Amino acid sequence: MNVSVTRKRRRLAVRSALAAVVLGAVAGGVYYSTSAATAGQTPVAASFSCALPGGQQVAVPIEFGVSVPDTATAGTATTITPSAKVTLPAAAVTALRGTEATTVDATLTPKLELTDASGTSEVKANPLAIKAMALPAEGELVLPLAGTPVQVTPSGAGTAQIQLTGLTAQLAAGERQVECTSSSNTGALGSFEVGATKATPTQQPQQRVQAAPGGGVSAQAGFKVNFDVTVTTTLKKVDNAQVVLTGTLKSELPVAPPPPEGNPLTGELTLNPVKDNYLVVFRFMPVFNDITATSDGPVTGRVFVDVASGTADTKAVSKVVLKIDRVRQGSSDPNGGVLVIDKGVNCRTASPIEVPISGKIGIRPGTETEISTKATIPPFAGCTARTGEDMSRLFTGLVSGPDTPVVVKLKSLCLGDCPA
Repeated sequence: MNVSVTRKRRRLAVRSALAAVVLGAVAGGVYYSTSAATAGQTPVAASFSCALPGGQQVAVPIEFGVSVPDTATAGTATTITPSAKVTLPAAAVTALRGTEATTVDATLTPKLELTDASGTSEVKANPLAIKAMALPAEGELVLPLAGTPVQVTPSGAGTAQIQLTGLTAQLAAGERQVECTSSSNTGALGSFEVGATKATPTQQPQQRVQAAPGGGVSAQAGFKVNFDVTVTTTLKKVDNAQVVLTGTLKSELPVAPPPPEGNPLTGELTLNPVKDNYLVVFRFMPVFNDITATSDGPVTGRVFVDVASGTADTKAVSKVVLKIDRVRQGSSDPNGGVLVIDKGVNCRTASPIEVPISGKIGIRPGTETEISTKATIPPFAGCTARTGEDMSRLFTGLVSGPDTPVVVKLKSLCLGDCPA
């Protein structure tokens, strides 16, 4: 197994823990890469060998890096964040699938040191891990591993450097453990300047985030996660009849380390129109209508992303205006009955429906999440019948009210490399 450790004089800016999990699906996994070595500097290499089922030995490349701040203050804790990539070659994937395994886990345990003006000290970093990544039918599999932030405290002014002094790898396919050799090669991961006095608020260290070459992730723009959406609303006043809307949610999550309240998120929700929605009102009268749900601004909220589990702990609100068109009553045939409200009449909720969305949402492609919530459906307005009567109060009485059950189902479609 090859370990490639890149080195910069000022910093090695690998993607943050969040970006590591979202740079696009490749061979059933997620692609992640560190920056290339700066001109004139040589990557530090080591060699791992892993024993596959049947005794075959295979080399599995690994890339390892650490994000560091631009500056720090002597005697004050600052944060570094390890991250890595493991690439299982096609031969390894084929051998592991031959054991009837469908998923693979990977764990890297690094040994790190901090060298500064006062000498060298050990940095205690937790293992980096990713679990239950699907094995593709063929080809290689790229596994991103994001580490937890580590606090280091440089003790003197000058240049501080983070060094890798050892690395242990462990793989598991299903219940089968794959043994790999360890590396004791050393290499510089990144350096930063340490000041003797406390920095002013405008001088506080900043975590640098950089996109992969050719990738679409940046500290400013964040990364994209798109979902298929199904929203099921139960109308308690109409014999618990259900209205089902489908569509897509295009969201963007920032890559910066989150503040205590979480990172901000934004999303664009698009729902498809529903034709000939069938309800039975007053327990005996069949009614057909067309429904259009339009977002009133973006989905907004706060989010914490857990890289290891591939989830986003989300607290957000979606605002939707519900419009009802082409209302017919008196027949169970969509083409029959009496047309009560013409198409194009502006019969809609007088204000947007606010749907809270709170819970852990799976962001890995193919992951499905179901969130149960409740919403208040506002009164209706503009519901003018063909005969001229205002039927807004009738629709309000039938549909509007608090604590309306809503179930939101989300299926992740893509990470990072998502269509516009």
